[in-house]
Amino acid sequence: MVTAANLTGTESIVVRGVRVHNLKNINFEIPHSALTIVTAAMRGEIACAAAGAPYLCGFMDAASLTHSYPYQEINDYLRLHPDREEQVRRTVAYFDGINFAPTIRCPIIGSFRRVL
Repeated sequence: MVTAANLTGTESIVVRGVRVHNLKNINFEIPHSALTIVTAAMRGEIACAAAGAPYLCGFMDAASLTHSYPYQEINDYLRLHPDREEQVRRTVAYFDGINFAPTIRCPIIGSFRRVL
């Protein structure tokens, strides 16, 4: 369900009250640029896509380059748990838009640092 509070926003889609498997009432926000990358990767019928500056791509690179959130949350966590860095890398890689890129089959326009 898209929240009414975000129906006029253009930066993201907010989803609330998701129930799947053993998860209940999960709320999350999907930036449009991240949604573009994932949708282009997951749906073969997409003819072309435009992502601007993809958000939620290159988590660990972004965490080392910026002090803004949500990436700073990774740094905050690793300061408390430096021994878990490899586990964090594996976990964020699962959600990282960069890892969806190899499955994109349509032309995609964006301001990327890496060619998709």
